[in-house]
Amino acid sequence: MQARFFFFCAQATAQTAGKNKTAQTYLPGTPTQNELAKIKAANIKKAAATQFQYFVIKVNNNSFGYSIYADGNLYIQQNTIPAITGTKGFEDTASAAKTARLVIEKIKQGEIPPTITIHDLKKIGLH
Repeated sequence: MQARFFFFCAQATAQTAGKNKTAQTYLPGTPTQNELAKIKAANIKKAAATQFQYFVIKVNNNSFGYSIYADGNLYIQQNTIPAITGTKGFEDTASAAKTARLVIEKIKQGEIPPTITIHDLKKIGLH
């Protein structure tokens, strides 16, 4: 059985008097906050029934990345450190493993796609 998660990404920006502001209007087909909450709840429910595994992998230049599997199927393969510019891999297996565990936790919390920020990396002692 293949894990399927729902996600939606949208952001609109309006230019007003030289300042950027996030638009409050929705485009046709854009989910409401209530619909987004339902999607997140469905993702949390699906993730609870999904078995996740991660593997640290060796990538270019003696660096490391990770692969995440959902119910035995490849779900994410990350060869570079997320949230930083460039194509640098993790320096050690422990850093790659910490990040993979954080990604899985975000998926379990309904964040699809799971997004890693610089702040997240600092929180787990990286970067």
